[in-house]
Amino acid sequence: MSARPSLLFVNQHYAPDLASTAQHLTDLAEHLAADGFEVHVLCSRDHYLSGEMDVPAEETRNGVHVHRVRTTAFGREATLGRIADYASFFLQVLGRLLTGRRYDAVVSLTTPPLLPVAMAVARLLRGQSYGIWSMDLHPEAETAVGMIDGEGPLGRLLYALTDWSYRRAAFTVDLGPHMKERIRAKGVLDERLHTIPVWNKKEEVFPISDDENPLVEEVGIHDKFVVMYSGNAGLGEGEKRW
Repeated sequence: MSARPSLLFVNQHYAPDLASTAQHLTDLAEHLAADGFEVHVLCSRDHYLSGEMDVPAEETRNGVHVHRVRTTAFGREATLGRIADYASFFLQVLGRLLTGRRYDAVVSLTTPPLLPVAMAVARLLRGQSYGIWSMDLHPEAETAVGMIDGEGPLGRLLYALTDWSYRRAAFTVDLGPHMKERIRAKGVLDERLHTIPVWNKKEEVFPISDDENPLVEEVGIHDKFVVMYSGNAGLGEGEKRW
């Protein structure tokens, strides 16, 4: 057995996929591997948008042991297809957690929705400790855009399951004070809540002067104050009125 602490991160997407959660997880996993941890990632082979990536089921990538499961790969264009992708990944994760190797710690991200519930079931049945790195809040997001009725039977069931999984976690990482407040409302103790904002790689994104920036000339924004939103324009953003 390895003397190094063993960590398993679980998320639907990982490098070379370019989903936001994949990029942040890849950055952290490779940093921890370089710092001496035995780092494993359990993810799928499907692409964030649609289809399956041409990647191996098992590989060591920059010191990180990557385990990819084959799932449905309908993509994000149709709700039923997305649900099928989520469910097929969720079930395979649960199977591996219940029958596969035990790790010193397991960290669940939140893609797909309800993924932390698989961690809570594994802890209940197998005693595997876990933490949650909360990149999104589900089913709060689906309730906010009207996909589900939070007070209906399905909504109450989903809230009960996710709240239970958050309360069972050894720790939860939130992205900021507003997310922390929502997670606290689930009954999570303050000492188990930790805020780590998302970041960028300094060698990839850094400020430069207007004279060195070709985009300034291309879009004609000399001497203008510009605010840029960087991220997905999903259903939630589409409902806003700016």
